[in-house]
Amino acid sequence: ITVDVRELTSRESAESVREGRADLAILADNSPLGSLAHDVFCDDPIWVVTPKGHPLIPNADNPKPVKFSEAAKYDIISLFEGGVIDDLISEAAAKLKLDMHPHIRVVRFGSLRQMIAAGLGIGFLRKSSVAGYLDHMNIAGAPIADDWAKRQLLIAHEGDANLTSAARLFRDYLLRKSGETRFKPVLG
Repeated sequence: ITVDVRELTSRESAESVREGRADLAILADNSPLGSLAHDVFCDDPIWVVTPKGHPLIPNADNPKPVKFSEAAKYDIISLFEGGVIDDLISEAAAKLKLDMHPHIRVVRFGSLRQMIAAGLGIGFLRKSSVAGYLDHMNIAGAPIADDWAKRQLLIAHEGDANLTSAARLFRDYLLRKSGETRFKPVLG
């Protein structure tokens, strides 16, 4: 049995499963699944991330949900164009007829957090990419109040009949653990 963990976009992860390069993939619920089977892994809503002391999150110890239309008024640091989070943000902006033009684009979550901590703007990340850094960086986070931001992560696969027994056991273990702990990711 070999476990190979790779950090890919949700689209790349789904493609890896479809092409047989991976048995399982954890990806966002707005990913293009096509014919892939999936199980709900955990809730992982979109949060707005700001430097500490920012007007959107005046009390970082007890943050209140923030409306996307309010957050969109500030300078945005965005994840790369075409990513799942970028797609969600772009769709939300279009529905509200907001003309958003991020002034900085980055490829990695870590780069986004660092630029926000440096005061270069605000951004949007999934909760699991923010929560473990709030005490260690000059950032604050709060959930986006809009319904579109309430999302889940899925475990995608080619269906139970196509999973090896090891892959099925691993998937079942992940699902069991996510149910026990409500999935608190380990962050480095």
